[in-house]
Amino acid sequence: MADYEMIERAAQELSLASLDSNWQVLQTEDYVRQSAEFRRACDSLKKAAQEKNLDGAALAWVDVTLKCVQCHKYVRDAD
Repeated sequence: MADYEMIERAAQELSLASLDSNWQVLQTEDYVRQSAEFRRACDSLKKAAQEKNLDGAALAWVDVTLKCVQCHKYVRDAD
């Protein structure tokens, strides 16, 4: 749909969600680092949307998704 405003808004919401206290399930340096990497990926997605760069947004979305998978693996294995 190339709805850049929606992409930008969603990227911002995801980034802000990662700062919520409910997000903070572990208190380790690795978890903090992974959360920061997730926010950087969201920032890249937001920037691509602002630039109306659909290919860049698609690539950034893949990176956001990979950051989710990596962190979920980390949390699962930490138990």
